[in-house]
Amino acid sequence: MTLDLLDLSRIDRASSGDFAPGAGLLACTRMFSARMPPDVALISEIDSLAVATGRAGDVNLVFMNVIDNALRAVGARGKIEVRGEAQGHVYVVTVADSGSGIDPDALDLVFEPFWTTRASGEGTGLGLSIARQIVEEHGGTITAGHATLGGALFTIRLPLRNAQRAVA
Repeated sequence: MTLDLLDLSRIDRASSGDFAPGAGLLACTRMFSARMPPDVALISEIDSLAVATGRAGDVNLVFMNVIDNALRAVGARGKIEVRGEAQGHVYVVTVADSGSGIDPDALDLVFEPFWTTRASGEGTGLGLSIARQIVEEHGGTITAGHATLGGALFTIRLPLRNAQRAVA
């Protein structure tokens, strides 16, 4: 767990370089698994070998934010599915939850600064806005939609470095 914390915090956040987004995603799921309520299931399928270029610490922050939002959405009981895999020249991450979902009219608003569904004082409404900014700075996209689990689905697409895979 200490190694996961160090990997996620990445003291070298400001520097850009090659990294495996799946390794950060895997560390995030391990961190959240350690604090899951007993009636919340976290299912993950993660390819941790694909290589991207950018700031690993910033991308890990995106993963942590989206998974934390899913955990808050399901509350004390539910299911969260996290998947990460290389698809051609793109690393695709999906985070789905069984929470109440996002109102269809709000799907275009969730990435706007200061927009939030949380009660006053429980959130700033900046998490997804910052996540979008980070993903776009890495040449990727982040979208919100509806999950087959009944709640929200977030899809993050990050370009890979020549679709290469890290050496295990």
